[in-house]
Amino acid sequence: MRIMAQYHIRAGPASPDFHNFSRYPRGLSRVQEAALVRAAKQGTPKQESHLVVLANSYLQTILLMARQYQLQGLVLEQAMKIGQQAVRQAILTWEKQEKFSEYAVECIQKAFEEFLCHKGRERHDAADG
Repeated sequence: MRIMAQYHIRAGPASPDFHNFSRYPRGLSRVQEAALVRAAKQGTPKQESHLVVLANSYLQTILLMARQYQLQGLVLEQAMKIGQQAVRQAILTWEKQEKFSEYAVECIQKAFEEFLCHKGRERHDAADG
């Protein structure tokens, strides 16, 4: 919590409110993101709260990206869950070669595309069977 208090960040709820983004931190600096990622990777008792803060800080980005995939059959609630899972995975796999925000966006996009590809395969298999 020390890191979050240092930057005046509130964790917010673990389950996102898709209609009220003002409750979530937004626009974390590169330094803040890096500090939260390091803290989340350390496996401390506060690890889950750091993961929630970072995942919630990307809700607006996830929402904007999800809207691009809605015509392809991605439901908004699914997209938000998939996006948050992708951010959590990005936290655990991120290396310092690139900015975390760029890496997180790539992970979100890849997760959406994989979900839609899998969903398309299921539809195709159901039509054949």
